[in-house]
Amino acid sequence: MSFIFPEESNIPESPIELNDELSNGIILKENQKSILKEYMSIDESLKDIAFELPTGYGKTLVGGLIGEFERKKDSRKIVYCCATRQLAAQTNDLLHSYGIESVVLTGNSNNFSQKDLGEYYKGESIVVTTYSHIFNTNPKFVEADLIIFDDAHATEYAIKSLWSLNIKRENKSLYNKFYSLISDIIPENVKYNIESNNYDPMNNGIDIIPQPLWIERMETIKTLLHSEIQAHTNLYYQWSKIRDILHICNIFINDDEIEITPILPPNDIHEAFRNAKKRIYMSATLGFEGDLERKFGVKDIYKMKSAQETAKEVSGSRFMLFPDDLFEGEKLYSKIRDLIESQPRALVLCPSNYTLNIFKEFVARELPHFNVFLSTDIEESLETFKKSNQSILLLSGRYEGIDLKDDECRLQIFFDLPIAVGSSEKFLHSRLKEKEVLKKLLVSRLTQGVGRSTRSEEDYSLLVFIGERVSQYIYDPHFRKLLPSKIEAELNFSLEQSTSETSEETWDNNIKSFYDQDENWGKVKRYIDNQLTQPSNQEILTEDVFSNIAKKEVEFIYNFFEKEYGKAHKIAEEILKLLNGTEEFRPYRAWWNYLIACVKTQQGDTKEGLKFLTNSLNASVNKTWLNRDRLEEIETCGEELLSEESEIQVDKILDIIRKYKNREKKFMDKWGRILDGIKQNDADVFEPQFKNLGEMLGFEAERPNGNGVPDGIWRMENSYLVFEAKTGYEEGQQHIPPKDIRQTRGHKDWVEVNKQTDSEAIIINCLISNRLSVDKQSTHLVNNIHVITHDFIILLAENFNVIMLEVLRELKFNSEDQARQLLIKKFRDNNIFVDDLISTFSELKLSSLVKN
Repeated sequence: MSFIFPEESNIPESPIELNDELSNGIILKENQKSILKEYMSIDESLKDIAFELPTGYGKTLVGGLIGEFERKKDSRKIVYCCATRQLAAQTNDLLHSYGIESVVLTGNSNNFSQKDLGEYYKGESIVVTTYSHIFNTNPKFVEADLIIFDDAHATEYAIKSLWSLNIKRENKSLYNKFYSLISDIIPENVKYNIESNNYDPMNNGIDIIPQPLWIERMETIKTLLHSEIQAHTNLYYQWSKIRDILHICNIFINDDEIEITPILPPNDIHEAFRNAKKRIYMSATLGFEGDLERKFGVKDIYKMKSAQETAKEVSGSRFMLFPDDLFEGEKLYSKIRDLIESQPRALVLCPSNYTLNIFKEFVARELPHFNVFLSTDIEESLETFKKSNQSILLLSGRYEGIDLKDDECRLQIFFDLPIAVGSSEKFLHSRLKEKEVLKKLLVSRLTQGVGRSTRSEEDYSLLVFIGERVSQYIYDPHFRKLLPSKIEAELNFSLEQSTSETSEETWDNNIKSFYDQDENWGKVKRYIDNQLTQPSNQEILTEDVFSNIAKKEVEFIYNFFEKEYGKAHKIAEEILKLLNGTEEFRPYRAWWNYLIACVKTQQGDTKEGLKFLTNSLNASVNKTWLNRDRLEEIETCGEELLSEESEIQVDKILDIIRKYKNREKKFMDKWGRILDGIKQNDADVFEPQFKNLGEMLGFEAERPNGNGVPDGIWRMENSYLVFEAKTGYEEGQQHIPPKDIRQTRGHKDWVEVNKQTDSEAIIINCLISNRLSVDKQSTHLVNNIHVITHDFIILLAENFNVIMLEVLRELKFNSEDQARQLLIKKFRDNNIFVDDLISTFSELKLSSLVKN
């Protein structure tokens, strides 16, 4: 046998020359060449490099050529990361078609092919894998020379998973022990929501346990978790990453789970990420300046300037529908059902598992003959879905990494918007009411999402937007200007077609014209193209204040991790200075005052920590997330604080108004129905609108089903207004009938049993009646019952309607804070705060109406 002598390797001088040598028949496009040329001109010392290319412009080829060039240079170890196993397999096939040496290694690392793994270690092949094999407690690829992140934004889920400890409520022992350890520092309203399972995942998703209030218990927390978490479980591996960084973590809580997670991901202390000599981030849209830095915990990422114009382009064409604007109730369900049934396949993108399950229930109820594909069904391949009929691909949090071209999918539904991903973002959104950072994150996710079913310039897809949050963002012209110009133009045109004057026939005809791609739609395409003469509006994303603070935020987290408290405080103060002076930045100022409080408390300066907590509360629109009793050492909390119940009420009402900020006519229509219904005597008309009135007033309102139940319940925390409505007394009746009094009297017991109230609950039994007389024969029945007139309910609704409209316009044309202050003033002037209403509804006792 002859010995084998290695051949002289001919190392190409650039990725462009490499492509020529591969003899793959591919002629590089100009934008691909410009990126590859710029890559070769970049200083070798730069560790983090990013570029963007829109869908259909050959991003995988560019990444593959860079990886193969680096591999051939010095037998370097190259890792190409994808979001899923399906995408990894697809990418591996593409690289082979380009003539690039690659192997795919996904799934359980214990089952990796040793031959393929050896090729990677020897630098003979690029390894294609998933993000989870980098962001893992026991990563396999810890010595990569180069890591390429494809669809870089999609890594946020893998990164979040690596740096989070999630204690589910179903893990009763650990959840309850942890809760007991911190319950004394939780605000009463939060405790009530936890203990009564009262969270609404859409609007009331999560609360924070402020770090300055628990940090002194950190060792106790560590001891509890160390003793309770069993070895070699998911929690064990999560805890192994969190236990040494607990001092830079926040604790979030709701009635479903407790989550411990760092302020920002400190990926540079994770060996698989840190050890790479170079990291490349690829995306169809890199988003605003600072977005990638925050997601990856990296201070400086060089953004390639090449192909900057094409990077803002979006492939294909879309027509957008907004059925919530035109239809309600059963008609809305019917229209969504018709849209899905008109196509063999539909893609539905949801921001959370909660919304996914809602849509899944809708499909089971309205479209039981349709197949539902979930993420687990497409982990290996999309082919089964692509070849199926009467099928829905239903995904949560997946706005990148799904490629459905041409007839593979012509219908895509956004079931609400991905405004907040992860506990930190949810807290910023639901509690601090932050919008400036979150809307830019939404821009990135939305830009990625709209391209899932339009993969080339000739491709087209119908997009349907459903959900309460759609109007808050997409209807806002300032938000639309942050999107790529083509998406903005398509949205502007589509919104013009979705008005209250649009007939059902026009709706149907527009959809048919789009799917037929007929002459009328050709005119639309030409009209939209004519709107694209201006440079992309998305350029303004690189020029705002948040771009300037991204590096400082990353610097802060590593200094805080190293316990360099002085440096961390200095950086945080610099961030606060950048945020000063603008009302829109107020919620983010609240966040950074909170983070300084964390630093000062760990420095041992408790008084300063409490001062910055107070500053945070003062800057917050919502005042209920922090236990105010803990701020007693401070002389003043600045602006006047309302009672906890009133703060909750104001917050809920402002949440409602925000949904109608850009939809005043929709708001007026809703109030018209409430006012019309409230004036009716028919219980089936009055009671549903009375429930809606309670919700508008900030209560949790309910209309129970069944016999002998209350006609309405308005609840605020541990206070209940319970109603029996008698709006339809016949003419000639002098007294309130005894049977109606008995019915009302039983409602208190009904609430105690069905709501499992405690001894401190306030329950006001209220009879709505314009008849203000009780026969003396009913004297024994009247105790603990109160009366409010139907006329008062009508007057309350009419006055509140005027107030809501004023506040809506204040929010629309001025600021959040001005709208809040106006609402508070109007409530104070008109006695509409919770305590006022409880007093009003309990003022007139039925016993005082007994006639001798």
